[in-house]
Amino acid sequence: MASFKKLTLILISLLFLSFCFNALADFAIENWLFYKKIILPEALPEEKNIIALKLDEEVFSRARSDFGDLRIIENDSKEIPFQMIKKRSAEIGEEEIARQGEIINPSSVQPPFREKSFGPEKMLDRNEATYFQNDYIKDPKETNFTIDLKGKILTKKIVILSTDPANTWTSIKIEGSDDLENWQIIKGRTFLPFAPQREMTYPKNSFRYLKLSFEHTGSLKIHEIMVYTPIYSIPEIYLLFIGERRGDYKLYYGNDLATMPPYKVERLSLEAAFFATLSVGYINPQGKADYDSDNIPNDRDNCPFIFNPDQRDTDEDKIGDACDNCPTFKNSNQLDRDNNGVGDVCEDDDKDGVVNILDNCPNYPNFDQKDENNNGIGDACEDFDGDRIINDKDNCIYDYNPDQGDKDKDGIGDACDPRDDRWTERWPYLLWTVIAIVIGIIIFFAIRLLKKMGQIK
Repeated sequence: MASFKKLTLILISLLFLSFCFNALADFAIENWLFYKKIILPEALPEEKNIIALKLDEEVFSRARSDFGDLRIIENDSKEIPFQMIKKRSAEIGEEEIARQGEIINPSSVQPPFREKSFGPEKMLDRNEATYFQNDYIKDPKETNFTIDLKGKILTKKIVILSTDPANTWTSIKIEGSDDLENWQIIKGRTFLPFAPQREMTYPKNSFRYLKLSFEHTGSLKIHEIMVYTPIYSIPEIYLLFIGERRGDYKLYYGNDLATMPPYKVERLSLEAAFFATLSVGYINPQGKADYDSDNIPNDRDNCPFIFNPDQRDTDEDKIGDACDNCPTFKNSNQLDRDNNGVGDVCEDDDKDGVVNILDNCPNYPNFDQKDENNNGIGDACEDFDGDRIINDKDNCIYDYNPDQGDKDKDGIGDACDPRDDRWTERWPYLLWTVIAIVIGIIIFFAIRLLKKMGQIK
């Protein structure tokens, strides 16, 4: 009997060890770079509960873009299955960035007068009393200068303060470049009425250099200039798991070689969950010092899991090109909502050769990016007449006609067709048809006449 009990205990122990091994089969602690402590809410009941954990920006920036390396570990020994819930990001604001840069290559500058300077740096000095002024003798009608943003940064709007109506500008053109040699028009020549502060939005772009060309009547005088980049919220991503109050939980992340285990978790409700928080991030003391053996320690390696001794980082987002899912645009959070390996900022959903963040019609192909009213929305997906049919599909672009009626089937909607021209438009075809019939009749009777005359049999 004692032997049977002993055998039973051994079997139970083996089963338990087998469970632990399976739970941790994918998790070898030395392969993870970072971890955060999961701080449970004080009001958590004693029994097991649904616990929700919202990922923070640090986890976004250091975890895999598909979050396949996230692991919740209990008491440093047990891997806890979890369910992931994702909510999309949105543009939540904007940030002024011109003051981080420099004004270069002005076409002319007013010489100093009475020890007062009018240089281009006055436009970025955060002092509205000082100003830049051009040399009116050299540039009486047009002046330009370039803003060096000190990196490829996404921009969308410019604000210019010019308080003197006698020495201000009437129109502006904006061009972009990455090398000061090859320029692309971002916003064509645009006329704006005078105001002490004028604002202009333009198609989002990530050029390092922005060239501003002004037309003016008197001498050009600008007090301050501001360039804005959009700010996006990070997507809300929650991990839901079953936990208990006495558990000691940690979230491990930072392993580019890991993939998400096929957890089998019954669907958990975010509304019924208790919300935990994350501590500051810690470097895993048990982790390897140099995972990819490129002689660069993990804490200084911009691709800790991929061999890249050159540490090349084209977009300067602190993610090396070797592991950056969008090496040409800054995206330190490496967001990739569809998990296709291409960062969201590099996606081109409509396959027109213009990435979404720069595309004025991101969901509809428009290679030319035409924008007739300069409102930042491409004509191809604009709806000028408000009938909920985009211009490219609308048979009356400027006339409200949601029914798209077209009686004469000429491709022009009845609402904007000057007349019902079914016959007049088709008149050339009818004319040639009649001519063909007449010729046929003439030939028929000519043949009959010739037969009667015996000319033909």
